[in-house]
Amino acid sequence: MSQRKWIKLSLALGFILAGETFAQDPRPVVDDPVQAFKRQLGAERHVVLLVYTDYAPGTNPRHFAAACKGADFCIRELPGLDGINAGNPLDTKSSTPGMLLAGRSGNICWQINGNNVGQVEATPTHPYALHAEAMKMLLNGALNFGPQSIIPGSFHWNDNKFEAQTADALAKTAPQFATNTGAIRMEKGRVAELATRYSGTFRYKYDSNSRLPAGFPSEVLTQTSFNHWDTRIKYHRFEAFDESPVATSEFLPDRFIDPEKSVPTLVSNGVVVLEADSTNPEIVRRVAADVAGRSVSITNRPPWLAIIAGVATAAVGIACVVAKFRRT
Repeated sequence: MSQRKWIKLSLALGFILAGETFAQDPRPVVDDPVQAFKRQLGAERHVVLLVYTDYAPGTNPRHFAAACKGADFCIRELPGLDGINAGNPLDTKSSTPGMLLAGRSGNICWQINGNNVGQVEATPTHPYALHAEAMKMLLNGALNFGPQSIIPGSFHWNDNKFEAQTADALAKTAPQFATNTGAIRMEKGRVAELATRYSGTFRYKYDSNSRLPAGFPSEVLTQTSFNHWDTRIKYHRFEAFDESPVATSEFLPDRFIDPEKSVPTLVSNGVVVLEADSTNPEIVRRVAADVAGRSVSITNRPPWLAIIAGVATAAVGIACVVAKFRRT
């Protein structure tokens, strides 16, 4: 083979190898911000962690950490933002008294305040169920970049216009609002505004130094007066998967309780009437049945977290069992 042919062959082989190297470049592809924004709203995702601050008008800022998959969720109010980038702030086995810690898994609604855990099967009028619904609406606003009444992941896009499904609580009471529509407006290659038919209009700020995903705004702004917009939500962390197996326990109060420091306690009208041995939930069931005036079922979950809701007679009032865990 002549030297000239060998040089040509070497150059061709070099280009081929270079092409292979470029094709296998492991660096992530940078998403188009507008398409990433649409995808975030248009797909139900398993949100492993969302940390954000809510600036509700007339109140002090509140910091939250949350996780969700569909209708299942857990949300905890944080005393501050110190250490939010170290580990998962949801995984602490405790609750700060007076600070929100609540969730829902299937038809089980629950909440924790200090050392007390309350749980009940969801019914439309039970306080725990109403509280869980309110907290999910609050979380919806953060997941939807503003509108609380839309089901996350239900946005269907037609170019820059969308149609979305309204949360069940509103759709059942006002069927005419079951579907929401709207459009987005872009500036400088990013979504600057989202306008909805029934839920208002939202504007966005972006921080080029944030660790948020592509297309994810750093702040959501709402109009508080004529031509004046204030921050309503500020995002700090977001981690999610499009598809992943989810353990049921992720959205149950078990995640936040140390079983070695807990014991089922029967409370009737605010008075502790029995603090049972955590290994004998049958005692709790019988006493709860007596107080409530009818049989009360115990969930088939660990005995230390046997949390029972009993509907009492008018004379007796309400009885329920909470899992009370003691600090040491």
